[in-house]
Amino acid sequence: MVYRWDDLQRNNLAVDWGENVQGNVRNTRRPRALGYGPSDEQSLPNAFVVIFTLVAIGMAALLSMTLIKSPISDDEGNASEAQGMVAAVVTQIHPSISPSASPSPSIASSVPPTFIPSDHPSVSAPPSIGSSMIPSYGPTDDPGPAECVDEHGLYRNHQGDMVSCDWFATVGTYEWICTKTEIGKACLKTCREYNDCYVITHSPMPSAAPTVSPTPVRPKSITLNCTGDATISEGIADANLGSSSFLKIDSSPRPSIASRIAGIGNSGAYHVLLRFDLSKHESSRPIESAILRLKVAKGCYSGGYVQRTVNQHWDETTVTWETAPEGDGTDIDRLGEVRSGFWYYLDVTSALVESARLGVVWKETLSLRLYPVGVDECIYESKESKDGGGPELHIEYTGV
Repeated sequence: MVYRWDDLQRNNLAVDWGENVQGNVRNTRRPRALGYGPSDEQSLPNAFVVIFTLVAIGMAALLSMTLIKSPISDDEGNASEAQGMVAAVVTQIHPSISPSASPSPSIASSVPPTFIPSDHPSVSAPPSIGSSMIPSYGPTDDPGPAECVDEHGLYRNHQGDMVSCDWFATVGTYEWICTKTEIGKACLKTCREYNDCYVITHSPMPSAAPTVSPTPVRPKSITLNCTGDATISEGIADANLGSSSFLKIDSSPRPSIASRIAGIGNSGAYHVLLRFDLSKHESSRPIESAILRLKVAKGCYSGGYVQRTVNQHWDETTVTWETAPEGDGTDIDRLGEVRSGFWYYLDVTSALVESARLGVVWKETLSLRLYPVGVDECIYESKESKDGGGPELHIEYTGV
């Protein structure tokens, strides 16, 4: 029998095969629905699940490719959000598709980072400076030399007497008094040979106009070394002793044993000639003091006295007792007892002032003669001495 589709729908899609067929067929066929059966009801939902799963996978792949091609910023939250979106879509489509227990590598870790320049670069903090990098300047135990100045007033000497700095002119200077006693520490100028002191010099003041050179300031004092010294002997009047390392004065020496045996008798007196070149001395400046300094090689009870010579025409390499100029008869200054190894001072200011008054020739040279007192032999070091203790002339000026 032939059935039409409309007839089947009107009869609720049921066909009773047993009413119009043979009996052998009736018992073997059961009613069924046309169009679909129970197995068809399960296949249709599965097909939809497969289709939506494929669509979700395609969308996830497309989204992943978009993230790979686009720049990845430093904010890792954006990548995590994108991954969460993909996982949500897949989970909604099919609950069985869920992330595994072990997380897959993130996109940010597999793609090299892209560095985007910033308008506000980070500034690293400057390195801290440790205490070891900063030099320390601690106090020093050495305050440095003091100024060479003689203090006014009275101070105790080595014997406990209260004396002023002028006391040294009578006894001379020597190291232990100048460095250990109260008077020595107060008279740094007088004891400058034994004290590490300095004389203040005035540096030139800069000129207001750059084209004008500053005027140099003249020194407060100068020290002149002896340019000529010689011992002259009355006993050997024609002998020149100018090359000796010592200068000897003696009034009337006692004859030696050899002289007495030979019958020679008294060998005569010994005097000393000294000369200083004054070309570096400014004779037009007022003089405060001019000091003759002598270093003793052999002490005596009387160190002698000094006079200015009547002329300056003598040479230490040729002068003798017979050719030596005499003193002018005016004692300038004298010494008392002198001791070996110490410096002693004679004030010859008047002689220097007189030389300036006499004229140009006398202003160029200062010539002195040292006479003995008594019969004691006194010996001083000459400019030829290897110890450097030759005679000196120290001139102090008034003002600047």
